[in-house]
Amino acid sequence: MKKYSSLLRPFTGANALLAILICIIFLVPLVDQAKQVVAYKISFTILLIISAISLQTKRKLPVILIAGGIIVLEWLGAAFDRPLIYEISQTSRGIYFIIIVIGLIRQTALAKRVTEQVIVDAISGYLLLGIVFTIGTIMIAHWNGGAYTFSSNTKLATLTNMNDFIYYTFTTFTTTGYGDLLPLLPIAKSFSIFTAASGQLYIATIISLLVGKYAGTAKEEG
Repeated sequence: MKKYSSLLRPFTGANALLAILICIIFLVPLVDQAKQVVAYKISFTILLIISAISLQTKRKLPVILIAGGIIVLEWLGAAFDRPLIYEISQTSRGIYFIIIVIGLIRQTALAKRVTEQVIVDAISGYLLLGIVFTIGTIMIAHWNGGAYTFSSNTKLATLTNMNDFIYYTFTTFTTTGYGDLLPLLPIAKSFSIFTAASGQLYIATIISLLVGKYAGTAKEEG
């Protein structure tokens, strides 16, 4: 029994969450552009489910039901091409992911010692926060035509070029900023500043938590 439990250890909810985030951010953009829309929708559907499962809470069922509702809205919006359903689903998804990020930060803060699980939660929280800002960028572009200049000619109201939004958001989130994709309108510029500042604040907060826990554990063992 111990043999099988050790084999199944990598397949925890936290590890699955990190795996699907890596898939969305790094692998799906490599898919042929004609298949990206479906690939992103399937990946985000999986992300919504796994993110609910990964939370260490006794009340998982309500979170899973909320995730299910958002999934239904997203697929309805795709099937009927209704802007209102699209806006509601995107906004709901952004709020939902913010709640998940807060839950992951809370799990990291409450952990008694630095473990592999804690590190995975911290990384997942960082990547998921980047996804939250990606959704925010998409909605700003959707509500304000010409808010950003993108290198490709695409309809910003759809997810047909989701990889551009992910690329722009994460280069801003990590304060890399290559300058090939730019915010033009004041709301886009303000949101870009907020994105960059949040990325740095997350890293500073999580590193201080992890270092503090590690130092405390080392002191107790010493």
